[in-house]
Amino acid sequence: RDPLGDNQARSERYPSVRLAGHFEQKLWRESVLTDELVLLPNVEDFREFRMNNELTVKTPLSKHLALRISLQTQYDSLAENTGADPWDNTLVTGLRYEF
Repeated sequence: RDPLGDNQARSERYPSVRLAGHFEQKLWRESVLTDELVLLPNVEDFREFRMNNELTVKTPLSKHLALRISLQTQYDSLAENTGADPWDNTLVTGLRYEF
């Protein structure tokens, strides 16, 4: 369903390619910075694409507990056609328990 339309069904049928990259860098002693980027271009028209990016910092607080802060960014080149903002940014913080 189209979230911006009047609950009308919407389908997108075109070939796409998934391009992804992962970067990881150790910060200080045990903190880690990671960045994951995914591009989803429309093969028929490269001006139409979606992008997802997640930039994360994770630092341990104890042996099993870590603080995780991430900035998630999404872009949709077709969003302006429906009157929506093409950029969506979300800041997420949390505690991660690992065993």
